Amino acid sequence: MAALLPETLLLFYLEDRLVLNRLSGGLVAGLRLREQKVFPLGENSSLADVLRQIKDECQPRADDTILLGLPLRYFNLVQCHLPLAAVDNLEEAVRYELVRHIPYDLSSVYLNYVSRVDDDGLRITATVAPKAPVGFLLDAFADSGMTLSIIFPSLVYLAWKQAATGIYLAGGRENTELVVMDDEVVFHAWEKGTDPEAGKRLLRQSRPLLENLPISLERFWLWQGDLPLAELASELEPLEGSEYDAKQPVSASRPFASFPHQVNLVPVSVLKRRKFMFWLQAAALLFFLFSLFSLPLASLAGKRAHLRRLEAKLTEIRQHAEELSTLRQKNQAIIDQLQGVARYVKAQPIVVDLLKEVTEAVPTDAWLKSLVITERQVRLSGSSPSATTIIEALEASPLFKEAKFDSPVVKRGAMETFKIVATLE
Repeated sequence: MAALLPETLLLFYLEDRLVLNRLSGGLVAGLRLREQKVFPLGENSSLADVLRQIKDECQPRADDTILLGLPLRYFNLVQCHLPLAAVDNLEEAVRYELVRHIPYDLSSVYLNYVSRVDDDGLRITATVAPKAPVGFLLDAFADSGMTLSIIFPSLVYLAWKQAATGIYLAGGRENTELVVMDDEVVFHAWEKGTDPEAGKRLLRQSRPLLENLPISLERFWLWQGDLPLAELASELEPLEGSEYDAKQPVSASRPFASFPHQVNLVPVSVLKRRKFMFWLQAAALLFFLFSLFSLPLASLAGKRAHLRRLEAKLTEIRQHAEELSTLRQKNQAIIDQLQGVARYVKAQPIVVDLLKEVTEAVPTDAWLKSLVITERQVRLSGSSPSATTIIEALEASPLFKEAKFDSPVVKRGAMETFKIVATLE
């Protein structure tokens, strides 16, 4: 039965390895672990190679769900309050409020938020993932032919699933993460560098803040540690420490669907449609099987008229199932097309950034008569006291790798008329 039900692939990306948790769901119980494997990442096994191997082994279907846990540094976690009146236009109010908390344009991030009412109004918990840093991961999944549904901060999820107040650590050396959980995230910090002492330094720097938090901290857990537990415990005395048991990555009491810090990459409506289509087809199959088992009983009872009605219903259900299968294929084709468009748009130069860079690079005493942006070139024409200074300014810009005159410079009084072609990086 497990093979018939949709699967969930829960992945944890840890720089040097990818942890696969293959989950399946029962009709009554929640998700349960079927298989757990660790795939090393390095020179001999790239992320793309590992993802292709996972696809060959798991053969994910269109109605399967793929979840990817990432290090904390790929996310910004924001908590804020809004007045109750904002509930009438909550989406716009949240986006306006987030502009004050994150240093990114909202068009350049993946965003998800949840809200609840408390004594101060609406409490907003938002999770923001800038698109640029996670782009290489999403491209690797797309190239492997797998549709990634959700990304989330790994350590925050595991701390939330544990549902115990305390400090949660990951790493310990160059790459270290720290999350304080008290039913929700109270404090989080991370360190990424090349110094093996970076993790201990992060703990020492965070110690004064941890000691002044308005909650009682008695324990800490270490997940995927690269330092002995005792070494980290010496930095967090007198807290009691233990290794985090990640052999069961899901919890029946706290299903992943209620985790507040997940970021959807596929629209929620598409995910719901996938589930609806699966259960509709499953219901049709069950009805078909039930009808088959009922045939001998109906025959013995002499209910031939009833059998004819069942056959008519089966024919109708089969036709409906075929229509659903065709619709499912069309939906998958639309998803593939949208992903292709997204990759194409991503490869195009960002016009706003180019205009801003040219505006800042061109000297204030120069005049531009025309500016033409093509796929990999920018053409400028105008006049300036020194056309050479414009060439130098463009070549110094990080957006251009070469700038040259497209035609000879013409001297007209104190100004030089120029035409320049600049090639984009």
